[in-house]
Amino acid sequence: MLTYVSVAGQVAAGAVYAAGVIGKTRGRTAYREFVRATGRLLPGRIGARRAGVIAPLVIAAEAATAVLTAALPRAGLVLAAALALVFTVAVAAALRRGERAPCRCFGASATPLGPRHIARNVLLLAVAATGAAASPPGWAYSVWAGASWAGLALAAGFAAMVALLVTQFDALIELFAPSPATVDRRR
Repeated sequence: MLTYVSVAGQVAAGAVYAAGVIGKTRGRTAYREFVRATGRLLPGRIGARRAGVIAPLVIAAEAATAVLTAALPRAGLVLAAALALVFTVAVAAALRRGERAPCRCFGASATPLGPRHIARNVLLLAVAATGAAASPPGWAYSVWAGASWAGLALAAGFAAMVALLVTQFDALIELFAPSPATVDRRR
């Protein structure tokens, strides 16, 4: 059972962080927007000046996480959980300062920063931490030893749905949120 939990954590966290890297680096505009959003998430003038240094470090950490979750599951999942925690704290601090800039976590989102981003990051943190707790030390193939292909497929399929939920969280919220016209009619 723990094998499947570990594999689900690997696939979900690896896919989420890989999607983050792809979304931020898919073009010059996407990268510039991510750097600008990073500057706004960080406090005051420090953020604007340091964003050009911190943004590529974030991308490098996310890329390392995606690779590590495939090769060294426990290490990758611990890094995934740590990044999710850092992102959660950064979003919470930005919201406390009144920052509502769009989150560029996965590319070109126009959705303003909000409590939903904290919830999304906490979900990712829980997935990564649970996967890490279930992962034995060692290489990925040792994690899968003795597992059935059907069980691995189910774990990976479930993880893919979780990754889709995390990466498309803003779009899903918008899909099910009442439209402004509906809210006006209720008043």
